[in-house]
Amino acid sequence: MPTWSEILSEVSNLRKSDPNALDNVRRRYLKELSNYLQKPVILYATRWMDNL
Repeated sequence: MPTWSEILSEVSNLRKSDPNALDNVRRRYLKELSNYLQKPVILYATRWMDNL
């Protein structure tokens, strides 16, 4: 699993070509975590994400 700074770098690099980069990266890492745990993963996010 990458560090937070590696994820931010990945998102910033992808944002140049993909406006949905943040959502795509988030979904991919949640899926990887779910596969690793072999259980569903629930993400609880509040309004702090609205300004993105």
